Amino acid sequence: MGGSQGEGLRGADTAVPSFFSKVLVVSGSAVFRELLRLILVPHSGDVLLAKNHEESRDRLTQFSPVDVVICDVRLPDGNGFDLLDDVARVNGVRPEVILVAERGMESDAQRATQKGAVGLLLKPVSFRQIASILKQHVGRSAARSPRRRPGGRVCLLGMGSQIGTDDAAVPQLLWYARDLSTTGAFLETESPLPLGSKLDLAIEIGNIKIRVKAEVVRVQAPGWGSGGGVGVRFVSYGDSSREVLHAYVSAGGVDTY
Repeated sequence: MGGSQGEGLRGADTAVPSFFSKVLVVSGSAVFRELLRLILVPHSGDVLLAKNHEESRDRLTQFSPVDVVICDVRLPDGNGFDLLDDVARVNGVRPEVILVAERGMESDAQRATQKGAVGLLLKPVSFRQIASILKQHVGRSAARSPRRRPGGRVCLLGMGSQIGTDDAAVPQLLWYARDLSTTGAFLETESPLPLGSKLDLAIEIGNIKIRVKAEVVRVQAPGWGSGGGVGVRFVSYGDSSREVLHAYVSAGGVDTY
């Protein structure tokens, strides 16, 4: 479901709706993967990495739904067009795919578009280019294909040294979650919490309440066009909670508030 302001999704010229919470970067280059991760983390709930086509298929299955995929055209065990075929077979909401190439051929760009990619960029790429492509595509498609953002109510049971105390099972604060996934969520806390904070949470999904341990990996201060909040990564939860959460997200559960 990981900040500095800087140039990014919230800039006036490159603003992209906040539902792009999970991004998958696919590249055979460890340097390129890490550089993209660094520029995307402050503006994404979760950045996943894959070094080849096989790993990308695993990530798409394991961490569904993924919102955006940025993929090299050339991969060690295939190419980005193979991944576009995988995306076309995804049930439910499909990720937006941007292909990246070291050199350009008009035929590659046409093929990428025909197979469903929202764009093809040439290296070196910038965050502004990525955000611009996504903004343009969302502007055209949002009206006919709205995205669903799983969410729900979240009760804070404990924080830091409070976790595991006698009061740990008693709800202390009520927050709302959005962009809920099997790996994390964004919590509308209305005020920032320190990065790295350990949280004990109870998440209400319909009539079921699951318990998770989480860590704050992204901080959003108030005044960025919305209230403050934090992005959290789920550190641990029981098997039954995992099953409930996975089923809810896979079914495209919607905000319950």
